[in-house]
Amino acid sequence: MSINSKYEECGNATIISDVCNPYRIPMFKHRAIVDYCIEQLAFINIKRTKDEYKIYCEQILRVMVDISNEYLSAYIIFSNQRENFNEDACFTIRKLFWDKKKDIARIKQMNGSQDKRQEVLSSWPAIKVNNVVFNYRDASFIEKLLQQTDELTKSGILLSKRRTNDKLVWENMTDVEIMRRYDWGEVRSCWGIPMENNRIERHIKTLIERLEKAFIQTYREKFYKMELDYIYPINNFNAICYREGT
Repeated sequence: MSINSKYEECGNATIISDVCNPYRIPMFKHRAIVDYCIEQLAFINIKRTKDEYKIYCEQILRVMVDISNEYLSAYIIFSNQRENFNEDACFTIRKLFWDKKKDIARIKQMNGSQDKRQEVLSSWPAIKVNNVVFNYRDASFIEKLLQQTDELTKSGILLSKRRTNDKLVWENMTDVEIMRRYDWGEVRSCWGIPMENNRIERHIKTLIERLEKAFIQTYREKFYKMELDYIYPINNFNAICYREGT
């Protein structure tokens, strides 16, 4: 086989074909876009000034909370270092908020209209994203949050069955996720209401509250350029998820 030829898919079926079917249910399509914005942003590349070299920052911490029929929020810390941070470290906090209630209301207005359905399918989900860059000297709070996370996750995440009388950290929670990337690998877990780790859930809530404060600080240093480096262009992915007439 030529090195330019695609690899061969084998299996116990008469026909094996590659497909990329578009989404036909608007909320499924919107969720696919949201997940892509959260998980498939491989790097945020930073140039402090026009003449400085580019700094490649990857995801080193991600938390996500999904509230049924209301919203989904994700907070991600990107950095050029995973552990043992020094003065060369650069951090970017990325916040994504998906207003599911707004999209659900739009879908309800379709009233069986095919034209309105196509309009909703072709639209982007009601998400807002904000990215803020911090130099090492201004990021002591980020390093502290990472240290606190490491104390809870570095040896793995243990879940237990949630008791019916346990108070939820988030009412109407569907899923909660945490991911921490280390020099040796990563720890990631996602769970719903039937399971719990109360200490980590409370830590995620505190972490979100602290990161949220970073977005309302009055002083922010200006940086020259920020590149959102997706594995595959987000506009192309959106086009694949929706194809008119399907």
